[in-house]
This record gives sequence, C-alpha cells and structure tokens, in this order.
Amino acid sequence: MTKLMAVPTFAVLLAASVVSVAPPAAAAPPQVTFEAFGSGSATTIDLDPSPAGGTIFDAPLPFSRTVPLPSGTTLLQVVVVGSTDVNPGCRIKINGSVIVEKPVGADAHCVADISDMSFGDTDEPTPGAPKGITYEVKGSGTALTINIEPGGIRLENVSLPFTKTVPSAPGQLLEIAVVPGGDLESNPGCRITVDGVVRADKPNGSDGLCVVDQ
Repeated sequence: MTKLMAVPTFAVLLAASVVSVAPPAAAAPPQVTFEAFGSGSATTIDLDPSPAGGTIFDAPLPFSRTVPLPSGTTLLQVVVVGSTDVNPGCRIKINGSVIVEKPVGADAHCVADISDMSFGDTDEPTPGAPKGITYEVKGSGTALTINIEPGGIRLENVSLPFTKTVPSAPGQLLEIAVVPGGDLESNPGCRITVDGVVRADKPNGSDGLCVVDQ
C-alpha cells in the first residue's frame, strides 16, 4: 500500500507564490503624432525622426501619422510642401497633447526641442521633489506676464527660468500661461508638477500654456 505524505501548508503557499511572481510590465513609450492639414494634397512630407521609407509623397490632406517616440529622441519635426499656393498647416502632439502647431498659410515647418521634457509615463514621484504644485517656465530671457491658476496670480517682467511651488489644490483646474517678452522670439516652455509627478509639460516654442484638469 502506497503511503501518502502530507505536504506542509506553508510549502504549498510558497510554491504558489513563486509560480505567480512575474516581472512588472514595462511602461508603454510615449506616442508622437505628426499632422498636416489644409486643402489639396502634400507633394512631400518629411518627418523627424524619419519613418521607414523616408519622405512621404502625394499625401492627401488632412494627414496624420502616430508612432512610438524612439528612446533618446530630442527633436521632432514635420516639414510639408503643399500642392497649392497656400502652405498647409502642421501640428505635433505627444500623447494627445499639442506641443507645437502652425496654421495654414504659415511656413509649414513644425519643430519641437523635447530634450528637457517629461512625458508623464509614470505616476511615481521624483525622489526629493517638494509636495504641492510646482509651476515652471523654461528658457532664458524675460516673460512679459505669467498667469497662474487657481488663485489669479499674475506676475510681470519675470526673469526666466521661473519656478513657483504652492500648496495642493485637489479638484481644481491648474494652469500656467506665459506671454514672452520682447527679448524672446517664441513662447517659452512650461511644466506643472503635482506632488513630484509631472502632469503637463511643453517645450520652448510651443503655445506657452500648460493645463491640468484634476
């Protein structure tokens, strides 16, 4: 007669826990969307980073292409040559947020330096980051005005870069809007960080407006 041996309960639990352990899933890379819009078609569209196949020819407008953002990318560009006398507009978005846009009739060249951007692909706070809401304006030079919400804060003739941390405001809309001074050729970038987690981030040359809807 075969004798059955009892397996200690803790051994069974240990074996089950070992089997169920799996490495954490890697965070999905940010998604970058290149867009061109207007009438007619685009004779050529060049993207940077360049997609497989290089230049895109004879693309009907509006045009949109979304791709994973390659690791280490610091510059994004879209250059459009239209088929009419009026240049198409262009736009670049990261994870659905517009970081640079030019209207129909402009130079049809959208470019964004993203070397100092964070993309909010983690909810883990930055070690040592202050608690509360941190508003930042990037770049150098002078901001003619900086408006911060909530609180109706308005600052004038502010030297850049600029940082201000205030207590948390749960449930309220967070916003920082920047008007560049005369010594700047384009809008400075902005960032909003809540309790150490970057919630909105735009590079220099974007629209100078960062918003977080909590």
